[in-house]
Amino acid sequence: MAGQDTCQSVALSPQTMQVQESLMKTAGRLRFIDFPGAVMGMPIVLLAFQDMIAEFGRIYLPGIEMWLPKRIEEIATQVTVGGPVSSTVPLFAIGLQIVLFTLVTFWRFKREEF
Repeated sequence: MAGQDTCQSVALSPQTMQVQESLMKTAGRLRFIDFPGAVMGMPIVLLAFQDMIAEFGRIYLPGIEMWLPKRIEEIATQVTVGGPVSSTVPLFAIGLQIVLFTLVTFWRFKREEF
């Protein structure tokens, strides 16, 4: 038995071959949003890399740091100490992001599940 090849070829049915060909054709047309992790990944990337986005924003897109979730810490501190709120833009930005990511999630899961 030593030295003998133990692999055996398996004959696939025509239906299995058609399914396999269909999957191979579909795999070439997949987009980023078609993967399950894309919906959950977008807000996670925004939260994880918001400092880097803000740094690049100061150079290329001034004012973008106002639209990132990190600014909510500053507003929370101002409200806690009883001071005036410097800007309400981050509150609207976070609300807009919540609505946007929720709509994308519903759209994506509607395509998949229903």
